[in-house]
Amino acid sequence: MVRSAARLARISAVSMILVLVASAPYVAFAQSGDQPTAAQLQTEIQVAVSARTYSSGLLSTAASHGLNISSAQSLIVTGNSSLASARSELAFGGNLTAGVHDALTAISDFSAASVSLGIALQESGLAGPADFESAIGAITSANGTTAVLSTIITNVCAMTSVNSSLTGGFLHDCNAGRTDVSNSFVALKEASIAVAEVEAGQAGANLSTSSVFVAQARSNLTQAAALIGQLSAYTYAERGEAFVSGPLAHQMALANASVGVQGSLSAEFGTLVSDFQSSSSAIGTGVDGVTSTVSVTSSAISSVDYASVGTSASTQEATLANIQSDLALLGQQLPAALPPGITATIQSDITATQANLTIYSKALENSGSVADSYPSVILSGFSAYSASYQAGVMATEQEAQAFLASYSSLQTEVNGVASQFPLLTILAQWSVTLDSAGQGAAAGSVAVDTALQGMSSALTSLGTDISDSTVAVESATTKVQVGSALIQNATAISSSEVGWLNSTGMTLVVQAVASLKTTAQAASNFTVSSQALLQLQLDQIGPAAQNLASTGASVKSQTAAASGSMSSAEAVIAGDLQARVQAVASANSLIHQALSLLGALQVSQGVSLLVQASAQVQLAYSKPD
Repeated sequence: MVRSAARLARISAVSMILVLVASAPYVAFAQSGDQPTAAQLQTEIQVAVSARTYSSGLLSTAASHGLNISSAQSLIVTGNSSLASARSELAFGGNLTAGVHDALTAISDFSAASVSLGIALQESGLAGPADFESAIGAITSANGTTAVLSTIITNVCAMTSVNSSLTGGFLHDCNAGRTDVSNSFVALKEASIAVAEVEAGQAGANLSTSSVFVAQARSNLTQAAALIGQLSAYTYAERGEAFVSGPLAHQMALANASVGVQGSLSAEFGTLVSDFQSSSSAIGTGVDGVTSTVSVTSSAISSVDYASVGTSASTQEATLANIQSDLALLGQQLPAALPPGITATIQSDITATQANLTIYSKALENSGSVADSYPSVILSGFSAYSASYQAGVMATEQEAQAFLASYSSLQTEVNGVASQFPLLTILAQWSVTLDSAGQGAAAGSVAVDTALQGMSSALTSLGTDISDSTVAVESATTKVQVGSALIQNATAISSSEVGWLNSTGMTLVVQAVASLKTTAQAASNFTVSSQALLQLQLDQIGPAAQNLASTGASVKSQTAAASGSMSSAEAVIAGDLQARVQAVASANSLIHQALSLLGALQVSQGVSLLVQASAQVQLAYSKPD
């Protein structure tokens, strides 16, 4: 009865004091600018549990005395729900910020229920017992919170390594936290003694003394909780380094691998472009060499005057035919009055001249025939044709000289006989006829020889041009053709770049390879056309040379286009590679800055830079949009 009387005799505002001091630790966490830690959330959950214990005790007292507890009961139910959510976030490694919010909400609900119940008990004259129970609950709650904070500080300070430059500050805060916990335990011990004195009915004892010590303990706990936040911040440098050496290192490995692969592709494509540009220069030289020499050859072919040979030969053959007829008639009309010896001599000269004339006529016919066949000669067979013609020219000249020599002897003989026998006027007539025919034959021989030598000289010059054209055409295959290995390499690199370039860049690379293939086909067509020239007749070369010149111009134009396209593709690949290299360099710079900031406890700035570094690294190994 004495104990009950003591409880009923003392009415205080203990409930209100407890409500105010219970929230001090988590308010400190809420006001720090950093992200909450699991240790902080654990502390706030413990505070919420203490607040719930206190409000539940008041609820039981009020219910036992038949007071209206519906409002407070509803707040406690809501608080229990929020407390369960906070515990879930902590247990499953969820969102710590959301967990802190839930714990704060639970504490607020439990505290509001305690205020409501305290007012109801005071108005009903039951505050004394309630205050006593509340004082005990406050001490119990504070003891629990102190124990939790003590464990956290002990673990953090014993197990966490920090940057060497921060060791001094870290140890100072650890010692300060231990002191705050120790002071809280001392104050709570004094609070427990004060409650015991009140319960024993000791004179002068009152619960206000206990509340003062509890408030002092809570103040120490507030400082300790704030120090836990500070201690957590000291570890951000190590966390940052762990992130850099862990997830970010994996990303960096991917980035370096991608840069290495594309670097190799870029180098290969650069070599390929260089090879093609060298090839394109050779193609231009090869095309020009073929088209220019073929053009010269075509002009030389058209300048050969083969018709004049045929004309002069035909004219000379007609002259010789008349002479042949004259010689036969002369042999029949020799005067019988001539001495047999003279007649025999003239007949012998006529026979010799006729024989030489026949041979000369055949030589003329052969030369004319060979000259007339000139347009149908195959270019590759020109050398044999030219040799045959030159041999014919030599034979014709020799036979002409032999004929003219024998004809001259006949003329001399007839003229001499005519002067010996002036009365034989027929001899004088034959002398005039033979002189006139001889002059015609000599003039014709000169004309034939001029025509033959003109064509011979033209053929010699043409032979040189044809030889040059043949060499140019035959070498065009190696100079003009685009190597198949070049195309295969370009195609392979194009396929490999699919994994790195975006659609725009890939389109340029594909277009470059397609242009390269088109160039190769055009070059192949040109070499086939140029080689076909060697099997054409001379009269077909002119039109073919014009077509080849047009085809060659197209090949050079296509080659220039392909070279430009290849250069553009190389620039795209090199640009993409450079962007990846720069992204890696930027990431390394950001990482260095971030670790420095974290080491200086500038957590939010350091974390922001690490996020940026991660994004930069991802750019270096991912395919751009």
